[in-house]
Amino acid sequence: TRSLASLGAAVETVPTITFGPVPVTALFRRAVKELPRTEWVFFTSPEGISWFSAMLKKTRHDLRALAGCHIGAVGPKTAASIEAMGVHVDLVPEVFRQEGLVRALRHRIRPGMRGVIFCAQRSREALEAGLRACGMQTRKVPVYRTVMPAALQADVRRLVAAPGGERRGGHDCGDVVMVARQRRGAVIRNGAFEHRGDGAGLVGAGSDQD
Repeated sequence: TRSLASLGAAVETVPTITFGPVPVTALFRRAVKELPRTEWVFFTSPEGISWFSAMLKKTRHDLRALAGCHIGAVGPKTAASIEAMGVHVDLVPEVFRQEGLVRALRHRIRPGMRGVIFCAQRSREALEAGLRACGMQTRKVPVYRTVMPAALQADVRRLVAAPGGERRGGHDCGDVVMVARQRRGAVIRNGAFEHRGDGAGLVGAGSDQD
């Protein structure tokens, strides 16, 4: 935002994702039951630990269920959110991506080692696939989902699709840049609004490029 404003652009930010709960599933209950036999627990976003904690409460557990597990966080913001809940983080990779966690752990994985990834619904597969390739028994367990904010469609149409090309402040709307952490999301094609699931990443008013 600051960079665009410094170039003379009139910038208005519009949130493209928000977060919501997922049901407590048999998969989640089984993962919690197996935590005493699980060496590594991974969180891949700052939001994950709070949603995980909320789901634990629904099953009459709390964060003490993580006792004895090593905790991996995909980056420093995720680590900070975990430690703010009173849980020690054992590993933050040098490269703040799922692939970074795999690289940091690949030489420490022993045959039969178990891991679980508490993450967003429809999140990336790189960590699960990478750990399995290294020999760790790993599964993804969704604890929250990303959704389109209720006001997003109206906000985007107000900024991009106003009649006659007139925009706020009397200026025409040029390129639109929308950025979010997730890969799938909100897309504008020729002034029409589409939503594709998890966040948005587009550059240019007619692009759905990440």
